[in-house]
Amino acid sequence: MKSSTDLIVVSPVGRIAEDITVAVARKVETVFRRNTRIQPLLTDIEFAYDVKRDQYFSTRVLEKLALSSPPECLKVVAVTRKDLFIPILTHVYGEAQLGGKAAVISTARLMTPLNPSEWRASLSGLPRKRSMSWAIPLICAIVKTLSASCTTAGKLRMWTGN
Repeated sequence: MKSSTDLIVVSPVGRIAEDITVAVARKVETVFRRNTRIQPLLTDIEFAYDVKRDQYFSTRVLEKLALSSPPECLKVVAVTRKDLFIPILTHVYGEAQLGGKAAVISTARLMTPLNPSEWRASLSGLPRKRSMSWAIPLICAIVKTLSASCTTAGKLRMWTGN
């Protein structure tokens, strides 16, 4: 049996397409060389909503996510459709605790094209049912970026504990 240092939980928050959650879990397994488990931990992130900005404060999400994480997991990565921010930036695609247990990524700005013509162009040639599949590689790239932002000297050791 694998130890807790081998498990990273990927946690969908709210309505997240299963193919996105699975893609993130697979990418996390590849990047960190750890087992993953998909497990919802937070039903929503309304507690982090900022009325003035009409966005969700990602640091608050991280704090609650870390407290909600199963004791047997090494790390937890939440995936949400809500638009995230930190006070010094207009938006963030994700945030991770430096040396901590939690990370959160958002699909909000990945799933919304800049204008209707870009939207139509992104759908051309794609099956209607999978119209958002183009965003999956971008989300996976964000997971990789988050991992690099949580490390020193470009190594993944701090985030994974090895």
